[in-house]
Amino acid sequence: MKLEARIAKVKVRHILAVIHEIRTGDVPVPPRREAKRWKLWMSRQRYPTKYVLGRAIKLATPDEDDVLPSHYSGGKFTLNALKEILGTDSRFKIR
Repeated sequence: MKLEARIAKVKVRHILAVIHEIRTGDVPVPPRREAKRWKLWMSRQRYPTKYVLGRAIKLATPDEDDVLPSHYSGGKFTLNALKEILGTDSRFKIR
C-alpha cells in the first residue's frame, strides 16, 4: 500500500495512542528521533511530529511493513499530513 493511502487511514485516535505510548514510556522516543524544528503540542507537552506520524501510520496499518524515517520527509509533508488528520481538534497545536 502506498504511503499516502496508509496516511489516509490514520485517525486522531492513532495519534492519541502514540502520545499515550510516549507518555507512559511504553514506546519512548529514540534519541535520534527528537524533533529538530516542528513539534506537536498536547496538554503543554511536545512530541516530535515525524516520529508521531510514523508510529500512527504503523498503528493504523499494522499488517504493512514499518514506515522508516527515510520513506517520507519531515517538514511540510509531515505537517500537512498531521493537519489533515487532526483537522480542527483544539487539543493539538503544531509549532
